[in-house]
Amino acid sequence: MKILIIGAGAIGTMLGVSLAEKNEVSFYVRESRAEKLRESGLSLNLAGTERRIEKPRLVTSLKKGGDSPYDLAVISVKAYSLDEILANLDGDLFRDVMTCQNGIGNEEKIGSAFGMERLVSGVITLPVAVGDGGKVTVTNAKGGISFGKTSPGDEKAAKAAELFAEAGFRTSVCENYRDMKWSKVLLNMNSNALSSITSMTMEALFRSPEAVRIEKELFTEALGLLDREGVKCVDLPGYPVRLMNMMYRHLPVPLISAVMLLSGKARARGKKMPSLYIDIEKGSRNSEIDVLNGAVERLGRDTGVKTPWNSFICGVFHDIMEKRRDRDEYRDNPGKLLEEALKFVSEAKG
Repeated sequence: MKILIIGAGAIGTMLGVSLAEKNEVSFYVRESRAEKLRESGLSLNLAGTERRIEKPRLVTSLKKGGDSPYDLAVISVKAYSLDEILANLDGDLFRDVMTCQNGIGNEEKIGSAFGMERLVSGVITLPVAVGDGGKVTVTNAKGGISFGKTSPGDEKAAKAAELFAEAGFRTSVCENYRDMKWSKVLLNMNSNALSSITSMTMEALFRSPEAVRIEKELFTEALGLLDREGVKCVDLPGYPVRLMNMMYRHLPVPLISAVMLLSGKARARGKKMPSLYIDIEKGSRNSEIDVLNGAVERLGRDTGVKTPWNSFICGVFHDIMEKRRDRDEYRDNPGKLLEEALKFVSEAKG
């Protein structure tokens, strides 16, 4: 199969290097990045096995040339870069297009541009770290890739699952892509924004009753909204999302802490901080908060349901990113964050 990977970051490298063993794979990158990759190549360490492409096929344009189109284009950039990609991506360049991006709204944008009948919807549950010189490491191999049907008769999801299974990934197929995408959002939400605002590790958060209270409120608010919209939570490769959601929905704060700490779930990430934290640390003006907690806030607004907890967290996060709030006020201090959240929620509910 002829495949174009759009973006050669952590996810794009992992997918492209794996697929290249049995397929013809090219990578779309900016010219400045292409120069570096021509020298370094691309390499992937997955479950202790290293795979390498010494001289990757690189393209620096998303316009159709003289060659036959790609069978599949895989969009692997961050959600906040999607608009730029779509503005430059020629629909004649590929037959089908796949997104494996985090968050809500990517499928709808791509479907609007090229048609839902050409869309493959996926989510990835493999944590990936980037090293020097195009080197990428999968830090925990228990996850995989899930594909969701965009219509009841959609056969592309199953075919994509076969393609990526042949490349060595654990795969699954979900009957409804919206269920799958919202389940990944909930998984991504777990301690992500809170770790980023307080600079606390996941384990430290779950030792704090105040932090766990905020996490519980964020989740129960989101789950109640999804119940109203008929969205069903589904398990994803390596991650029992339904069990996690039941925990937040039914257990009191002390038991949530106990389950996460005693099971080792809160320590699984170690000192590795989440993606939103990295965005703040490097001073980025972009992040995925708007397609995670922000997606909950947006769905609530669209359906006339208040989501004060998720709205509050989004507001604080944006204020910190845009230097309107001092991040040090919340560093290792979830109690202050909870105090402000309770005041905000009370005022929002009138």
